[in-house]
Amino acid sequence: MLLQNYFDIFGILGLILIIWGIFLPRNKKRSIIYIFGGFCLLIYSIDKKDLIFIILQSCFLLASFYEFWKNHKK
Repeated sequence: MLLQNYFDIFGILGLILIIWGIFLPRNKKRSIIYIFGGFCLLIYSIDKKDLIFIILQSCFLLASFYEFWKNHKK
């Protein structure tokens, strides 16, 4: 079976959102796409119980929130 559980959908969606965000200009919309993509991948990594991936996704989310905050100040 392609999808073993519903959390695999979060992983796929998160990856698609982050890839999409790469092609967007650097602005608030890109930051929001990164936040949602990172959040989906964080949910996926928690389900997989992969501590390294959980830590990396948490750092990515913090960086995405910082980028959003920085762009929002302008």
